[in-house]
Amino acid sequence: MSRSASLKDRLKAIDTHVGKRLRTARNLAGMSQEKLAELSELTFQQVQKYEKGSNRIAASGLSLFARILNVPVVWFFEGSPAAAEADDPHSRETIAMIRAFHRLPAKKRRIFYLFLKALVATEESK
Repeated sequence: MSRSASLKDRLKAIDTHVGKRLRTARNLAGMSQEKLAELSELTFQQVQKYEKGSNRIAASGLSLFARILNVPVVWFFEGSPAAAEADDPHSRETIAMIRAFHRLPAKKRRIFYLFLKALVATEESK
């Protein structure tokens, strides 16, 4: 299998998983596809396509569905192939570092960025 086909297959698996989670959240909320379509200003057929994973849901759509169904956006990805990749400890560490960075005031972020850039340059010159 070519590298691009492998990526395409992984993306399709995620789309399918997210669609199944959408259907599960909708069912747990006791909502019909028609009602979800109405609340999200989509067609019933579009909701069907999302739930089957035949159409990819945009980030804005996931956010809307999460709000309507009262679940966090991350809920759609729990147990997905993407979640397994995110369980890499380096990924968790990177995400935690980025979150901490964004909590800093702008002036301190700039100082930290310059420090990190200098540190990397020092390491690369060894």
